[in-house]
Order: sequence, then C-alpha cells, then structure tokens
Amino acid sequence: MRPRQSALTDISPGNLRKLAFTRELLSLAQAFECGEEEWETEVADWIKAPQEGAADAVEENDCAVWLYRTPDRELVGYASLGLSHNPWNIPGYGRARIAIIPFLGVSTQFQGQPKGVDRLDRFAAQIMRDLIAEALHLDGRGLPILGLMVDYRNEKAINFYERLGFVALDARDGSRRYVRMIVRLPATIEPEQAESSSDPR
Repeated sequence: MRPRQSALTDISPGNLRKLAFTRELLSLAQAFECGEEEWETEVADWIKAPQEGAADAVEENDCAVWLYRTPDRELVGYASLGLSHNPWNIPGYGRARIAIIPFLGVSTQFQGQPKGVDRLDRFAAQIMRDLIAEALHLDGRGLPILGLMVDYRNEKAINFYERLGFVALDARDGSRRYVRMIVRLPATIEPEQAESSSDPR
C-alpha cells in the first residue's frame, strides 16, 4: 500500500537527486527551514522530528518520504506520499481513499531556484512532477486522484498548486484551516503553468 521507496535516483540529470528517507537520515534534515509562517515551521518540524514526524511515518508504513538534494548534496527539499486514512468525497466519483501528499517543503534558499532556467525545471516543479509519477505506482488508491491539504492562508502554495491543475474542494474563507485540493492522474506540468514566484513553502 506504500509507494516505491527507491534508494537514490536522479530525477533530472544535473539537477535534483532523490534519496529515500529513513530515521538514519534524520541528521541530514536538521538544518532544514522553509520559512517563518506557522505552516512553514510545521513542515520543517515534521521532517526533523525524532518522534511523531517523518521518520515514524516511514517506519509505520504510513507513507514514503524522499529528500531531494543537489549534486553537491545540499538539501533542496523533501516530499511525502501515501494514502488517505479516510475516504475523501470526490465530486463525480463519491467517497474513496486516494493518494495524498502529507507534507512537502522546499528550503528557503532554494525557493524559486534555480534562476535562469525554464519554469518547468525549477526545483518545486521537479519535486511535484516526481510525486505525480510516484502516485501513478501507488497501490491501494481507489481513484486516479492525487490530493493534498494546504493552510488556507498559504496563498503562495495554493496558487502554485492551482497552476499545476489542482482544484480546491473547500472554500478558502477560513471556515476550515486546511483546504483540500485534488488533481486527476496522470497529470503533467506545462511550462506556462508554473510561475517563478509560486513555489510552495
């Protein structure tokens, strides 16, 4: 029921390298920061936590987690993928368990990077493309849907996901803290969909 947990792969030649995260790699994530907003510190804390964080989630077979690094081994970000614990009510489909992204973060210093490249090759878009590819291989999902939840105040991330084809299932009026968003699989990221100022945090 979990995604493939490959050890070390290049997801884009010369750019990001993907490393399967385990408890033994916690030290690599200790300096990770992605901003000072409440939702940004939650994202950073989850990957660094020795308990009740990413390491426990991997060990409990709850989700797969990957670190994304430069060829020089600088930590660009991380992402996770699993199945929803409870069914989501998906318009046109009904209720079903779906593939979800529990947490995703791009390091502050790498947001909007690398400069001078096509928008499709920026790190945040590379990570999202990789998660979409991984979701296609996820066993146990009931629908060809990938979902995530984002703090309703995080306009930058919401705009980024919308440009990748995600649509919101919930109002963004603060009636609930997290807005559920979904995209149909398979999905692609077209260069004109991603904007340089729209990397998630």
